[in-house]
Amino acid sequence: MIPPRLRPMHEFFRRSLFYPLALSTVLCIVLFAGQMILTGLRNFDFLIWNLFLAWMPYMLSLWIVSLCRSRQRRWWSLPFATVAWALFLPNAPYIMTDFGHLLHPRSISVHV
Repeated sequence: MIPPRLRPMHEFFRRSLFYPLALSTVLCIVLFAGQMILTGLRNFDFLIWNLFLAWMPYMLSLWIVSLCRSRQRRWWSLPFATVAWALFLPNAPYIMTDFGHLLHPRSISVHV
């Protein structure tokens, strides 16, 4: 049961598909950690960085939406959030380029 004071935030996250995205991200991190533990190789550590770059514009867009829907309307922070979103947005599609790395690995390197 969700406490009444957290219900609006839960509904906001539910409508914005936050939960499936967070669960997918946790699964990716667990799979990466498992691969690293079992093989000792860190071939795909770039995936974690690209996940971060994909999450940043999404989180900033959630912040912008919450600022616009807020009753207090903190307009001074809206330009900052929008500029930060625009700076991170070009990096978000890099997570899609990782499929090429996964299908055609160049070489296996061992990091000690």
